[in-house]
Amino acid sequence: MEPMPPLAALRAFEAAARRLSFADAAKELHVTPAAISNQVRQLEAQMGVRLFRRLTRSVVLTPEGAAALPALTEGFARLREGVSAMRAVEGGSLFVSVAPSLAHKWLAPRLVRFRETWPDIALRVDAREALADFDRDGVDLALRLGQEPNERLRAVPLFDQPVFPVASPALADALGPQPAPADLLRLPLLHLDCGRDGAALPSWSDWLIAAGVPGKVPDGPRYGQIALALEAAIAGEGLVLASEALVQADVDAGRLVRPLCCKTRGVGAVRYWIVYPPARGSDPRVRAFRDWALGEAALSGCCR
Repeated sequence: MEPMPPLAALRAFEAAARRLSFADAAKELHVTPAAISNQVRQLEAQMGVRLFRRLTRSVVLTPEGAAALPALTEGFARLREGVSAMRAVEGGSLFVSVAPSLAHKWLAPRLVRFRETWPDIALRVDAREALADFDRDGVDLALRLGQEPNERLRAVPLFDQPVFPVASPALADALGPQPAPADLLRLPLLHLDCGRDGAALPSWSDWLIAAGVPGKVPDGPRYGQIALALEAAIAGEGLVLASEALVQADVDAGRLVRPLCCKTRGVGAVRYWIVYPPARGSDPRVRAFRDWALGEAALSGCCR
């Protein structure tokens, strides 16, 4: 059998083809139009055919794309039927631990799709700063960032992401049109003191050294949670370091901008993990959430 294209790419194409709009497909799947476009281009490259003709303000299907759409739409409907047939054995509760920032910025906007697919799984999300103890707290699965978790846990990479500075548009304008990393020192820097994000994300000192700007880093407002620091950055209080998963929605909405050119995006990086005790790996609810989260990461373009 010939290898199948990734399901995320087929899903992106089907939504865009059905709606004849990358923007509407992005809203349906809760990702960016750029993520839809990237998935479609990857699918076109793998299949060796053009699926859309891209016009100035719209897209139209090519004959190849039009021929594929009915079968794919029916196929996804059949997949949903198959999932429904599993629900009798896949039900029950699932307790997921995740840092507040990732829960708010990445996970929460996507959970509606998990609940639509697995309505009989009673999902409970624990979004506290404290690192959950699987045995003591009864947690089934966790999303964590940083270095590889404890070797006693099963750890599946969710996505790798660069870390970069973001600021409000008004504050970024003060840097001029093409600022260098050293120019950031002219603006207030927002620091993380503690918490899961503070321990995993690079400090300003580490990031600036990696970007070729050694020396003393000026002090500034300090926050115990990245979510608070991001709100302060949106309000124009200063620059903050964050990963793409935490700021993409705010960047897309124009609340935050990346003041540096794309060449600095790879300076510093963090890895997000799906972790769970090996004994829970056979639990169909854990497998369902794990595979769903990996699919969401692929669809949103987070995988690097």
